Amino acid sequence: MIYRGAKSTVRLAVCLLKEMSDTEDSEVLETQEVRGYGASIWIDILIGKFRFQILVARILKNLSLHGVSIPPGSAGDGLKQLAPLFEPVYAALEERSVQAKWRQADETRWRR
Repeated sequence: MIYRGAKSTVRLAVCLLKEMSDTEDSEVLETQEVRGYGASIWIDILIGKFRFQILVARILKNLSLHGVSIPPGSAGDGLKQLAPLFEPVYAALEERSVQAKWRQADETRWRR
């Protein structure tokens, strides 16, 4: 697994902001800091957590090696503040699932 460094993450953040520059959410990312940290930090955390499935604690530890110290509580609160931005994505996934021909269920049984 390759973890993106700070410079490439900032480039990725700029690309993402340019792609969504015509949406309301882009204004939130460009102008508003969440918990005092800029968009590039949150994009780095979100990509690490959801794309690469890295625990937030490990992401924060890696950021601290690069001189960015974020308390775990601030990261958790910040992710909660960002959650409403993803509601349209969740709604679209939900709508797509309802329209699908097949429905999948997790039939994994619990073991003691």
